[in-house]
Amino acid sequence: MGAACAQASPLGPLSCGRPDSPDFPLASRVYGGPAAYRAGGDWRTWRLELRNTTGAACEDIHPVVVLAAARHGLRPERIRLEYRDPAGGDWRPVPFEATDRDEQIGVFAKRGADGPGGGLSVPANGTVTVPVRLRFAPDTAPDRITATVTTVQRRGSDGEWTGQSGGYRFAVQAADSTPASPEALPRTRPETSPDAFPEHSAPPAPAAPPELAATAQGPARALALLAAGLFTGGALLRAGARRLRR
Repeated sequence: MGAACAQASPLGPLSCGRPDSPDFPLASRVYGGPAAYRAGGDWRTWRLELRNTTGAACEDIHPVVVLAAARHGLRPERIRLEYRDPAGGDWRPVPFEATDRDEQIGVFAKRGADGPGGGLSVPANGTVTVPVRLRFAPDTAPDRITATVTTVQRRGSDGEWTGQSGGYRFAVQAADSTPASPEALPRTRPETSPDAFPEHSAPPAPAAPPELAATAQGPARALALLAAGLFTGGALLRAGARRLRR
């Protein structure tokens, strides 16, 4: 997809890729996270990598994190997740909201002096790596959790889906459990090597517990939460012609 495919909008940045394409313009993956977190423990870090497969920059990109717990006991107030813009700046907290399927959804959005609601920029044919850190409140119950990341481009009061990662699966251990040493905890394996991205970023068929890609209603619920105000000022987003492959 080249720059000629991008479409200008008076309400926002150029469209990231072709809105009518079934393939996502951003290849996304999560890697480097631990296999377990202890409730009430310290920050643990992982990375979100976004590769632009098009010949035009993708601006105002908002990763949407979905946490699905096997026992459905996870709540937004028990999640502490922050990210750092690759362009610089401090760690930014990500607020979460719960869906009616007990999925926890959080949106990366800049807040503060450098512009509320601003997203990330991914250069043409380029890659950005976003540092992410995560921890859980002391009263978080033990569980198995799957994290997935979908990316959305905000365009004025509208938006388009631009990418979808595979699942990052990990355990949450009780606060009074004996934590394993960093050397003893296995790290998550990358979904692909840095030089082995697929031609498109559509994920493989998801497995239980349900993730954002598992049902047709998942994207709609996430978009509804975005429209409800997870972006400062609110934003009405739609899936458009791009669909998550099933």
